[in-house]
Amino acid sequence: MQKSSIEIQEITIGFETYLKQIFRDKTNPKKYRRMIEFFINWVNEKGYYEIKYPEIMEYIRYCKSLEMTPQLINRYVRAVRHFFDYLHEENLDYLVHKKDYNPAQNIQLKGVFHSIRPDYLNEAELEILVEKYKGTQGVLFGLLIHQGLKINEIEILEKTHFDLKKGTVYVPKTIKGASRILKLEAGQLYELMEHILKQKGEYLFGQKLTNQGVKLCKALMKINPKVRNTHHLRGSRICFWVRNYDIREAQYLAGHNTITGTELYRLVNLEDLQNQVNKYHPLSISRAIENFSR
Repeated sequence: MQKSSIEIQEITIGFETYLKQIFRDKTNPKKYRRMIEFFINWVNEKGYYEIKYPEIMEYIRYCKSLEMTPQLINRYVRAVRHFFDYLHEENLDYLVHKKDYNPAQNIQLKGVFHSIRPDYLNEAELEILVEKYKGTQGVLFGLLIHQGLKINEIEILEKTHFDLKKGTVYVPKTIKGASRILKLEAGQLYELMEHILKQKGEYLFGQKLTNQGVKLCKALMKINPKVRNTHHLRGSRICFWVRNYDIREAQYLAGHNTITGTELYRLVNLEDLQNQVNKYHPLSISRAIENFSR
């Protein structure tokens, strides 16, 4: 349905308010609102009244014609995806083809995924860190190691998101991650209870945690030099989930919006398996002996 400029402005303002429930960083909702205003201008120029998959692909081609990088185009498409989530949630009759249909769902340009490292920590190495590392950042450390949370997910955790009786934590939806309920380890409960009782305000930490995450990883490197950063710790946990659980369950635990991101970690596990085969398979051993005897 065609909307007036005033109605469109009200919709974009509402979208920014919607994003503020997801982001604590106030700059992100404004950036995504500007992306949607750009998208709406394109829609109006084309004279479209509803958006489906073909229109999204045309929009991507338009972004490419402006020489946008694949990374930037993915951000613009992600903004559209969340815009349609907002339209459905608010039951707004604007650009919507049918109920709960998101034309930008699962669309992402190839080749711009978060890099997958071949040197993730295995479960034994993670457990050593848990046993040896003790400090004031124990709560943060536990959420990184056991639940595989991202720093921005930990920053928005509130005290009420924890159910210590059930031993669970609710992780709210973010612009890049799905909401989920994760199990807490028994060893985390006491530290969490103490921290929640001491912490003032509604948030678990109530501050930006990037610097603390960097300091924590530097301390962990002294125990295991393989540790790189908080993304590396999260990737290590996801690799464990992919190796031990159904891929859909691993996707849920990781909070990935699409299965594609989770499947990339399966490739890491396949490479690990191939390395083990190359190292220990009798054929490989016989070839090594043959090469040595030459």
